[in-house]
Amino acid sequence: MINVFLYFYKVTAVCNEAALSAMQEDITTDKLQKRHFINAIDSIKPQTTHTMVKYYEDYASATKR
Repeated sequence: MINVFLYFYKVTAVCNEAALSAMQEDITTDKLQKRHFINAIDSIKPQTTHTMVKYYEDYASATKR
């Protein structure tokens, strides 16, 4: 399921995985559908830890004017 951590995924990895998913269904396809992206998002794990997220949130709060 798409969740709030989507922005931590590498966009290129999601796109590549979606393309591979579509080609596994039909090697001649030239279109990606929503289900391909959902499958890709579900299969790729975020590389940013919750500790890193907290660090950046704290930093953003501290540097706000």
